[in-house]
Amino acid sequence: MFNRVLVATDGSESAMGAVKLAKEMMLNGFVKHVTLIHVVENAVDWKSYSIINTKFNNAEEFNKAVVEKGTQALQAAEDLFKQSGLTVDSSIRFGKPEEEIVGHSEKHNCDLIIMGNRGLSKMEDIILGSISKKVMHLAKAGVIVYKS
Repeated sequence: MFNRVLVATDGSESAMGAVKLAKEMMLNGFVKHVTLIHVVENAVDWKSYSIINTKFNNAEEFNKAVVEKGTQALQAAEDLFKQSGLTVDSSIRFGKPEEEIVGHSEKHNCDLIIMGNRGLSKMEDIILGSISKKVMHLAKAGVIVYKS
């Protein structure tokens, strides 16, 4: 039995698989409390990003867009729990995803972290290594990596 579980989501297919796994664990009595987390990586240079996607004219517009995208990802995850009559907490954090996920887990005494194996940032996975690998290495709590 897990008392507190942290589920990281970015709205990707594997992250939603992790959300569904946590929901099933909660429905079956293996988990008492679930917190959903989405991390906005604030290290991204909006100007570099806007060259690819020219709809952003300044940092404020870019930040608003990424927070909105994170809010949508959290809402979709929350809805899966609500459909089954379950309640969860959710949080948007800013910073390096692996540090925020592990830090939130430690601060709130989570027994387990559940996350997908591949998020939306494919290029980062190629260059830096996956966030899930970093979380597994840094976390004191157990980590389940959902592979879609």
